[in-house]
Amino acid sequence: MKPLFEWGDITFGIISGVLLIAATGRFINIPNADAFLPISLVLFIISAILNLVFNFKDMHKEKKAFLASLHGIIDVLLSIILLAVAFGLEIPFSAVFQDPNIKFGIGIFFIVANVLWLFVE
Repeated sequence: MKPLFEWGDITFGIISGVLLIAATGRFINIPNADAFLPISLVLFIISAILNLVFNFKDMHKEKKAFLASLHGIIDVLLSIILLAVAFGLEIPFSAVFQDPNIKFGIGIFFIVANVLWLFVE
């Protein structure tokens, strides 16, 4: 089951990154990217949390589990904040995450970091 959650986490991370970049209107033109982004973020959060559970169980066995857990926590926090912004919830620093440049940067982070995990897994 663990590889399924790892691949799901990576896949939804890359999809969320692409949709986030498309939502900024730069480089990629995906119709209704804003509508698909919350769905992708929810799936990304679920798969990342399940992957975190397995990483915490393997923390004493594998050296990469700590780094994978740290990456998973960052992914979950960024996704929750972006999901809250997408639904118009007022949270601290929400204005920062509405900036298209910040969204673009987070999208690049999601893509690059998850593609790197393809080679580590």
